[in-house]
Amino acid sequence: MNYFNKNNVNFFVIALILLIGSFIAITRASNFSDGDSYSILLSFLNYLDEGIYNPSRGAYGHPIPELIIGFIAFLFGTPYSNLFCFLCFFLSNIIFFKTFINKKEYLYLYLLIVFSNFNLLFDNTNSIDYPIALLFFSLGGFFLKKNYFFYS
Repeated sequence: MNYFNKNNVNFFVIALILLIGSFIAITRASNFSDGDSYSILLSFLNYLDEGIYNPSRGAYGHPIPELIIGFIAFLFGTPYSNLFCFLCFFLSNIIFFKTFINKKEYLYLYLLIVFSNFNLLFDNTNSIDYPIALLFFSLGGFFLKKNYFFYS
């Protein structure tokens, strides 16, 4: 009798990666290890106080992710903005898989390969704008493959 069918293994691997990443994101809190996170949150606070958008990186910035991350961090705290960024990274990987590979038996292998990279996992559990940009990019590729040109 086979107790481990492929759907159970896929669910277990996805749930395990999601739990580990969520735990890292929440316990990481506001250490701002990259120096970019603090400037993103400061950009939102300047916009909130003065009503003027100042980019987080001096000459350039990305207002949509900066305002989203800053809003979540302002209302709920940086652990939840870290969690939001990790969930954006996690969802973008699922969408990339659905767009390009889309074979269910390779899902857990794909996720293990992606999330076994230390830098990818730990850098995307911080309040940073890259996972949000990756989510929009993966959604654009998904909609482009499905011929939804307006949404892509």
